[in-house]
Amino acid sequence: MPQKEIKLDYRRFGQVDGPHVTEIADFSQAANKVVELHNLLIEGKSDQLKDSSVVMTGWKTESPFVSESELDIIQSTAEQLTKDIDDFVSIGIGGSYLGIQSTIDAVRGSLELFNLLPKQQRKGAPRFFFLGQNMDPAYTNRVMEILDSKKTGGVVISKSGGTVEPAIAFAIFKNLMDQAVSPETAAKRIVAVTDKAKGALKKLADQLGYKSFVVPDNVGGRFSVTCPVEIFALAVAGVNIKELIAGAKYAEEQVRN
Repeated sequence: MPQKEIKLDYRRFGQVDGPHVTEIADFSQAANKVVELHNLLIEGKSDQLKDSSVVMTGWKTESPFVSESELDIIQSTAEQLTKDIDDFVSIGIGGSYLGIQSTIDAVRGSLELFNLLPKQQRKGAPRFFFLGQNMDPAYTNRVMEILDSKKTGGVVISKSGGTVEPAIAFAIFKNLMDQAVSPETAAKRIVAVTDKAKGALKKLADQLGYKSFVVPDNVGGRFSVTCPVEIFALAVAGVNIKELIAGAKYAEEQVRN
């Protein structure tokens, strides 16, 4: 039986004949709308893009283009910390937690299983835990039981320092660290990601000498994977942050065409 040639053209949605999808009026209108919305994002002129007077589009216009020198500082800080620890705690909530876990799961595999691997198979990365993303005391207590407190470090992520869940978790974690080693050693193993100039966490970080990175004013939590809010913790987990940013930069450049 002779075989019939099958032609597949996804643009025609199964039609052998008829107009190309780009010739359909609804498609053209939708495509033009996408271009219009994209230009609106780049220009940042709509009030819908603002939080008070700040245009919240840094995730698109700035963080994919973070400088090589800033990435080097973040990477070297992460590498120095991992030399001294076996366990790492990331304290944050919402996007400051979910983006980190999702990226680790995507790049390094299930975090739950990742933690079960010997350190050599984790390529030197510490075991990775989260606190401050919920108010469950049993969960917090269990994490504290698991940690090797003498070989632990962490990052606390909060723009203001006043968000309840991370603030409580950090107070507990800091107390654990201060008792397990010393306040001076603990200060060298805790990194703060917070506002550049104000807030309770910024004040504490300056007072105790924590290494700190800045939460950009124009990046919301759920859009923060490519800024210091998340890339420091990702670097600790062994994610190649330069490749991550290069990929984000490439994707951003492509969608501008």
